[in-house]
Amino acid sequence: MSSIVKSAIFSIFLVVILWGCSSSTDPMNEASAIMQFTPDNVDVSVGSETIVTLEFSELTVPVFGLSLQIAYDSTYVSFSDTLNIESGDFLGNGALTFTLISDTTIYLTITRIQGQESVGGTGVICTLPFTGRAAGNSTIELPVGSVHLFDSAGDEIDVSGLETGPLVVTVR
Repeated sequence: MSSIVKSAIFSIFLVVILWGCSSSTDPMNEASAIMQFTPDNVDVSVGSETIVTLEFSELTVPVFGLSLQIAYDSTYVSFSDTLNIESGDFLGNGALTFTLISDTTIYLTITRIQGQESVGGTGVICTLPFTGRAAGNSTIELPVGSVHLFDSAGDEIDVSGLETGPLVVTVR
């Protein structure tokens, strides 16, 4: 092996080692919280609407906005209306809400307005209306990896400490 190749390999090895040592996770930027639907079980009649709430409990890192997916079985329930999603008290009055609906997934982004402070703690993220379509059970959940939290600079916050809880809708 030539000395140039050896030097290149050593340089790459050194960069990889130094990068690995310097990329430790900042524990101050790891979100620890519970994000859950309330109630966690609900009964609804075919054709009737029920309102569920998505909440944070004990969020340890302040956030400026969030983006997530809510999955549901459209055989048994339908998402009633994007205009009826109401952001809760967690991100405050005037929070901007963006929604896209597919057959089985709600894509939801809520953000505070520029100039407002980031928030943490406990509170209602939003309320969501669902309508019973057919008798059966539908689990409404946040798929693994679908929750993204952001700080006021737009940087994503590590959510590895985030626990989520599903909702079961029984349609009768």
